[in-house]
Amino acid sequence: MKTFRNFILSATLIFLSFHAFSQNQNPTAVILKTPTDWGFEKYKFPIDFAPGINYKGFEEIRFSPGMMDTTSAFYFSYIFAVAINDSVKLNETAIENFLNKYYRGLSASVAKDKKLNPDTTQMKATVKNIPTAPNVSTKSYDAGITFFDTFSNGRKIYLSMEIETSYNTATHNTYMIVIVSPAEKDKTEVWNKLREIRKSNVIN
Repeated sequence: MKTFRNFILSATLIFLSFHAFSQNQNPTAVILKTPTDWGFEKYKFPIDFAPGINYKGFEEIRFSPGMMDTTSAFYFSYIFAVAINDSVKLNETAIENFLNKYYRGLSASVAKDKKLNPDTTQMKATVKNIPTAPNVSTKSYDAGITFFDTFSNGRKIYLSMEIETSYNTATHNTYMIVIVSPAEKDKTEVWNKLREIRKSNVIN
């Protein structure tokens, strides 16, 4: 299975892949170990295209096979996990700030190589807490952001997200798991698959 980087390069040959900043060419999955037939990449923070995110830790990503096919039901559908080496308060505001910096930087970075000019000021994340029982350590959020897909032609899409955050008292790490897709929520094939992957990759 090609990584997202190789997929993009072979498809376009004119711009960098999603995270062309990886320092680890043979990454080992710690969180997102499956599905093995989805593309996988792993990166350390800080990320070059989003230097405003000052966490220490790493990110893992699993890309659907149809990730860069604009005609696929799984277009731009993927899951990513963030592991932060500290106890960090990931509330609605913190997550919004993270998403804004991440996706604005991503779109703008890829745009440079394709001579596109996305209006990143239009990219504003919204995050809404989903109430859970007081004794539940995992917090859940519905989120979304307008995104200019500069990996294709700069088209404007809306990425819906479901986010879970947690803190491991043994490792003192904070985790955030995000499933992402522009598919409508009634597209159960896509969202059920993403939720299945999230459930099958338990953080230890």
